[in-house]
Amino acid sequence: MRRVDDKHLRELALETIEEAAAAAHMGPVRRSRGIALALAWLRHRGSEKVLPLWPFNGFWEGLGSERQHDRWSAVNAAANAIYLALDVPRRPAVISAFECQLRHTSGGSEAAGPTKGKAGMPDRDLNHSGET
Repeated sequence: MRRVDDKHLRELALETIEEAAAAAHMGPVRRSRGIALALAWLRHRGSEKVLPLWPFNGFWEGLGSERQHDRWSAVNAAANAIYLALDVPRRPAVISAFECQLRHTSGGSEAAGPTKGKAGMPDRDLNHSGET
């Protein structure tokens, strides 16, 4: 297995957040270990500075809300706050790609991780470090 650097891990964690946020449009999202790991990694290793806890908790809690408007509002606001805390711009093209991908799949609301599909997102795994 190749060594994965922090930049690549941060990208994977942010994509996990975006995929879960996109799934929140369709219904409550199962709060998986993968999403928990992405949130924990971003909070503790995604930045040199100490980050506030509330956006990470808000994202996590918002995923399970039964009311669509409440769920999307909480998840979207928390995702925006996470990106702001990390000093990373949120990329509308990535958001759109995950939303499009989910619309073209079987309709499950569980975030399973970035894959290459009709939305054209890159295939990602922990064995890929961007090296050729």
